Amino acid sequence: MKKAFLLTFLLGSFWTLPAQKQLFIEPALLEVHYSHSMQEDTVRKGKTKQDSMILRIGKNHSQFFSYFVFLEDSMMNDPKAKKKAEDLKIKAFETGDFSKFPGRHTTSDYIYKNYPHNKITVTTQRLIAGFSYEDEYLPQEWTIWDSTKLILNYSCQFAVCNFRGRQWCAWFTTDIPVSEGPWKLNGLPGLILEAYDKNKDYYYLATGIKEKSIVAVTFYDFSGKGFIATDRLTFLNAKYNYLRGVSTEEIDLIKDVYWGGKKINYSMQRTPRRLLYDFQELDYK
Repeated sequence: MKKAFLLTFLLGSFWTLPAQKQLFIEPALLEVHYSHSMQEDTVRKGKTKQDSMILRIGKNHSQFFSYFVFLEDSMMNDPKAKKKAEDLKIKAFETGDFSKFPGRHTTSDYIYKNYPHNKITVTTQRLIAGFSYEDEYLPQEWTIWDSTKLILNYSCQFAVCNFRGRQWCAWFTTDIPVSEGPWKLNGLPGLILEAYDKNKDYYYLATGIKEKSIVAVTFYDFSGKGFIATDRLTFLNAKYNYLRGVSTEEIDLIKDVYWGGKKINYSMQRTPRRLLYDFQELDYK
């Protein structure tokens, strides 16, 4: 199968968002840390990928991203961050605990909620080039149950919703009356501390909450090259095809095509492979 789709995706009628490495959005009032696991093979359960996620919440905006991806991305121009990553690698080998090993991540997406107003902006710089798309910032339609339990000593209630092809379960606390949660989940009368889809292919659990010395809600573009703006469904389809069989050589060639500003004709063959998992959103097919 010829590599035409992804090349069209890169060189088609898209535009680039302005490049700016860091853009202050607003002060953060709360920072929630989550552990995140995803099934790498949804047929033969058991093999999971682990990550640590950060949710920063301001008065009007919030952001959600992988701590490990942030650490790697910030190394581009920050010697201190690079040193920290190296120290974490050494510690992982010394202790045998690779849970905080740089390079481990479940997603490379940075999610900005209510930015711009009533929209979600999603960016990533790990898929051939930097991409960005806008999504609707709308609450899911939740059904709240009577079940309760404690998470981080907060009394939580149970709720369920259907969102883009998956049924999601969530535990939220009204003790923290913030209508936010991990990933794109929101709309409950309190902060979501635990969330997972019905099959537990994706699972989030709050591990800590900070209220002091928090970094501001900030828009990041660590490459300084900006992002190719597209739409959600086009992006997910392109990502799906990319993960199913683009070889390293093709990736390098496509990078040259885009960043070099010149068009190259070629007929390199793809090496197809079966993707053993699916995305959190299933409505792109």
